[in-house]
Amino acid sequence: MPYLSLIKNKYLFLFLVFSTITLNGQIVLNEIYIRPDGSSITPPNGLVYVDSKEYIELYNKGCTPIDVSGYFLAAKQLGFSSVVTGITIRIPNVPAAIIPPGGHVVLGSASPGVGLVGNIDIPITAADRCNYASNIVISNVDGWVALYNASGVAIDCVYWSGAPGNITANPNDFNPGTLCLPAGSPAVTLQTPTQINTSNPSILSYIANSTPVIVYRQTDGSPTWSFTSTFNAATLPWTINNASSTGNCNGGTCVTPPLPAPPTVTTPFNYCQNAIAAALSATALPGATLNW
Repeated sequence: MPYLSLIKNKYLFLFLVFSTITLNGQIVLNEIYIRPDGSSITPPNGLVYVDSKEYIELYNKGCTPIDVSGYFLAAKQLGFSSVVTGITIRIPNVPAAIIPPGGHVVLGSASPGVGLVGNIDIPITAADRCNYASNIVISNVDGWVALYNASGVAIDCVYWSGAPGNITANPNDFNPGTLCLPAGSPAVTLQTPTQINTSNPSILSYIANSTPVIVYRQTDGSPTWSFTSTFNAATLPWTINNASSTGNCNGGTCVTPPLPAPPTVTTPFNYCQNAIAAALSATALPGATLNW
């Protein structure tokens, strides 16, 4: 019956697409240190330099482990005097790339600065990145960071600027041309924030500040972002805490997502062969739906 087979295949395809989107949405950008204390020049403030304090934290807000190896992170800006800054990272296949439910993973320098020692879960090596003219920094004033899955599809993006409309009015910062790919990456095209704003604006977050230092979600995985703007290395350890039961926690509130409770299912008695059995019944929990 080819028609029925076609219908089955169609629903299977839709299910796989929906499942992929759902799993991708579990992983979000959670905290970014973009302007460490001290001067704004690099090093040591760039993302990969010795004594660097810049970092990017990801969070799994779902209830299943997610392997983010092969995912991309990108930032790029056509800065002052036509100097291009930024980096694209392809997360390596390492054990730390599997983020448990409610877990965090921090990417940063292999030789981090004060406050980050012992807190970098995935050091960024030369094999994991590409950059522009050795300016491996996240922009301070008007900037952005985006997260893409292993197929290059954008799944989260945050940008900061003096006004939200700059996402389209300021192409140098938010639509700076083709984003580079680390060697060995698949042939994907990573979208800029301006392009994401057109194709999938629901994943784009704006922070209304012109000179943030640390940007972070108020609560792990929440849709609301905040910033801290105090240049003080002594405050850095509270932003990352490996001693927490859920790993690295951001400057907001560290939470563990509750696992869903199993539904209550009523099972009928055993039946003889060819007997007519009663239908199974189940009671859905509040806010949940059940499908056989």
